[in-house]
Amino acid sequence: PPTPPGAGHTAREVQALEAALKSRESEISELRASSRREAAALWLAVGRAEDALAASSRSLVQHGALVAASWDSDDAGPPPPPPPRDRPHQPSADDDSALDSVVSDLDDLDARLARLRGRRAAAARV
Repeated sequence: PPTPPGAGHTAREVQALEAALKSRESEISELRASSRREAAALWLAVGRAEDALAASSRSLVQHGALVAASWDSDDAGPPPPPPPRDRPHQPSADDDSALDSVVSDLDDLDARLARLRGRRAAAARV
């Protein structure tokens, strides 16, 4: 007959397996935290890009209106210069704070999900 799981293992082997499992769980936890931080950074970057696009669109519409108005005017001078381009976003302490806030929210949601899963598993055993 096959040997049941755990039978035949020495205490040292069991301890080594438990240590390897804890190490693996720690690695997984670190990867999750890193992934959350990267996801939050991406989310913030997308938000900034959307804001920049909206600002550029508004600026171009205003510039177009000024050009059209200059063509309609009697003195028809040269059209106004195009609006200045925005400088690329430079990371700031506010970005870090926002990023930390998003990561914290994700951690809170993850903890709530784990509690809900635990309750569901406990209810299934009853």
